[in-house]
Amino acid sequence: MSTSTVSPPYHRPLVIEGSRYEFPHLEPFVFSFDDPRQGRPLTYTLNVRFSNHCFSETFDPARHNEAMVVWDGNRKRGFELGRYILSSHLPGIIHALPHQKVYKTWERRNYVAYEMLTQLPAGEVYRVFLTLRTATSDSARTGCNLDLFVESAYPAKPLSGTSKVRFTTLCYNTLNRIPVRWKR
Repeated sequence: MSTSTVSPPYHRPLVIEGSRYEFPHLEPFVFSFDDPRQGRPLTYTLNVRFSNHCFSETFDPARHNEAMVVWDGNRKRGFELGRYILSSHLPGIIHALPHQKVYKTWERRNYVAYEMLTQLPAGEVYRVFLTLRTATSDSARTGCNLDLFVESAYPAKPLSGTSKVRFTTLCYNTLNRIPVRWKR
């Protein structure tokens, strides 16, 4: 007789003022896509994970009660309903990245993708901050060659003066440890 186990959710549900918030859309997943390059197609297989910064913000006792606490390691953060609602777009945004450009940020090895969402105020975009690295040994064992981690996502004005690169070029260069040449 075999038994099956269900793994716990990546982000535990929260109950705030009688409402339950769950995060099945932010469960880790594997995403593959082909990139024809130099006559030979390459397949990128990404292990995708999401930080709790996609639905939380810096903890402020004036805005957040103890039921709204989200722990990021040993740092207290507060649940933010707006970020939570927008986070439902993240899996689709990740799947669209092979056809997009990403922008350089002030952080080394940290990039941002922008998504125009109709529910945002004029002049704002949904900023999706991510890191991309060669796969860790755990990811490589599952057939992934890259790890994509969504560090944070929230609405704001686009970053100014940033350079951009095709996401496929970023994947190729990351996998082959080639520095990225940024274009304005």
